[in-house]
Amino acid sequence: MGIDGDAKVVVYDGSYSKDAARIWWILRYWGVADARLLNGGWAGWKAAGLRIETDTPRAPAARPFQASPQAKRLATKGQLLASLKDKSLQIVDARSEAEFCGTDKQTNKRAGAVPGARHLEWIDLIDKKTQRFKTAKELRGLFRQAGIALERPTATHCQSGGRAAVMAFALELMGATAVSNYYASWGEWGNVDDTPIVTK
Repeated sequence: MGIDGDAKVVVYDGSYSKDAARIWWILRYWGVADARLLNGGWAGWKAAGLRIETDTPRAPAARPFQASPQAKRLATKGQLLASLKDKSLQIVDARSEAEFCGTDKQTNKRAGAVPGARHLEWIDLIDKKTQRFKTAKELRGLFRQAGIALERPTATHCQSGGRAAVMAFALELMGATAVSNYYASWGEWGNVDDTPIVTK
């Protein structure tokens, strides 16, 4: 795709940045330092009346890519378990309220939340009309109401890492510097027997 570690990559989608944020996070994890999201995504681009192509794009020239995993961007089950004892991480659940409370099990063996996790649904970060991230003032207010401290080391999670990537992006957008994504998320935590779970 013509991407190397020095590339500037802008990612967009048509689903409130949920899919784009997943790609943004994957790129950042594997060492693409300048990966960004297009605020408003495809809907915002069209609403602004900007140029659109419909022809099949020409394949870019291939470029060498040396994957360099950024360990600090990825949280693991072991780290979350350790954090339940030493409180080293602020855990932020980006799923729906029903998933967080345990009333929506999805396809998981167990439902509920990680003990002590803060909850803020990922879609609440986005203006549904424009698909843009809410203003800095609004985001600050949402994080404050949810008890999320921007200065604390934080691990976000959802079901499979995508919604958690939106949360990670918003936290970094607001100045948080130690944000990791528990990418295995509830797909792992809710389907093993050695993880504590609480229901609301």
